[in-house]
Amino acid sequence: MGLEDFTTYTEVDTANNRIVVTSATHVDHAAARNEDTYLYKDYGAAHFATFEHLVDAKSAFDGGSGGYGHVWMLANELDDEKGLLVASKTYIGVNMNRDGVLNYICLIEGYATVRYSDLSSGYAANTPYYLKIEKSGTALTCKIYSDSARTTLLDTLSLVLHANHSFRYVFACNTYNDGSANLQNNDIDNLSLHEPQAFTQTVSDLLGLVDSVPTKAAFKQSAVDILGMVESITKQKSIFQTVADSLGMVDAVGTKGAFKQAVSEVLGMVDSASRSRGFPVTISEILGLRDRVEARRHAGKIGDLPDHVITGGA
Repeated sequence: MGLEDFTTYTEVDTANNRIVVTSATHVDHAAARNEDTYLYKDYGAAHFATFEHLVDAKSAFDGGSGGYGHVWMLANELDDEKGLLVASKTYIGVNMNRDGVLNYICLIEGYATVRYSDLSSGYAANTPYYLKIEKSGTALTCKIYSDSARTTLLDTLSLVLHANHSFRYVFACNTYNDGSANLQNNDIDNLSLHEPQAFTQTVSDLLGLVDSVPTKAAFKQSAVDILGMVESITKQKSIFQTVADSLGMVDAVGTKGAFKQAVSEVLGMVDSASRSRGFPVTISEILGLRDRVEARRHAGKIGDLPDHVITGGA
């Protein structure tokens, strides 16, 4: 559930270098209304349907009458907002803009070449605002807070969408290129999509095993590398030597907490250091197999351990 890493996003920019990713969580965007510039990531078809996204944004509101730039957007095609609109593409977004007198934060749906919006004004230049954008069904809201804890609510923008849209691409920033000369400087920070941590999350964070596990299969291999083939605890080959075949892990792991719990239950990693004879549990408790395993049947895989070690008996 961490923050988005903007260094992994794809940048569409001009020779004017309008987008500068200053850190993994911060981007400066000089949003010019005569250029297509945007920073995006592809999450796959229909990925964003029901969600809560958080982002911190501020604007210099220095674009005069017509300064305009998106600080969050979802779409199914890649283009600036104007390009999406005239092509009759569907998108939703939040922009910060100025009409020459007032500064606005605006929630938008683009649908069938028409822009539908809800907005509020009175926002100060160079002041961070903390947004919470939520979609459920056709209900889309953007709550605007003055504090990072999101306890002081300034306003809630809302739209009823024309359909229960789902989206593929997330944009950290985007322009509206209609050929005008306005340019507005926006800062975007700390975008959180509340995505589950990828399985590339280090296992040292999960169970202190290995530094990096890109896939479930790699986890099994890593577990073998760490647990198997070393004479641990009993000074004989570990019963986990067959972990690649029989561990199986879990078919789906939704959260890091669930992963930790599942692996703890599977491996039975309790009191492992307190018993001189090793893990004091049956193979069925560890791997979900039978409570009793004949030594002859598994001798080749588990190092010819005696029956009382294989079954966890006394």
